[in-house]
Amino acid sequence: MEMTTSSLTLFAAILLIGGTAGLCFTWENAVTTGIGQLDDRGYLLAFRKMNRGIENPFFFIVFLGAFLAGIAVMYTYLKLEFGIGGGINPL
Repeated sequence: MEMTTSSLTLFAAILLIGGTAGLCFTWENAVTTGIGQLDDRGYLLAFRKMNRGIENPFFFIVFLGAFLAGIAVMYTYLKLEFGIGGGINPL
């Protein structure tokens, strides 16, 4: 398989979106249900501490990178299929 820009962007998008989906799935099924057994004050304090802990550069690279990689995939698809964004426009 030839490694082109479009295949690399698609690979990056799949990897980053999968990582974001895995984080959301784990958060919902493990973390939220676990701390759901706390009282209201403990629940809020635990969520605040976890949010502070998860907000780091790696998280933002994966979370925002998934969005940007998705846009890049759409751009490369439109460029390949319809010639939008450079080259000869068949329309």
